[in-house]
Amino acid sequence: MRRVVMLIFCATLLGSCTGNNDKPRSSSSRQTTATHITTGEEGVLRMAGIDDPIPICATKAVYDRFTTFCVANDLIGIQQLITTGNIWMVEKGTHVLVIETGWTGWLEVRLLDGNYAGYSGFVDYEFVWSH
Repeated sequence: MRRVVMLIFCATLLGSCTGNNDKPRSSSSRQTTATHITTGEEGVLRMAGIDDPIPICATKAVYDRFTTFCVANDLIGIQQLITTGNIWMVEKGTHVLVIETGWTGWLEVRLLDGNYAGYSGFVDYEFVWSH
């Protein structure tokens, strides 16, 4: 099951990385997508249609490596990042504060509750939704 979740996560991440992110984001899409969250706002971690934990990367370099592994469909590399503690599997619904937004679709977030409360990490914007 974890393999399926990682494949879905990677496919979604790839779609957001390779999709047309140049389009303006209208306020009407704010209710159905996570693209509206910005620096200084609070949100929750969520992967549409999936109840499994969300991978949070400990550093921007780990996020970049994780993205590379997703592109390569390298599940062993992804698993190594998890087992070495470079990616944390954080429960869906965890509250976060957006610290920084990157133009390529990543967010740096501060985890506000749960097992990793107080930690900051990197995640794709598709997985941070408003309350």
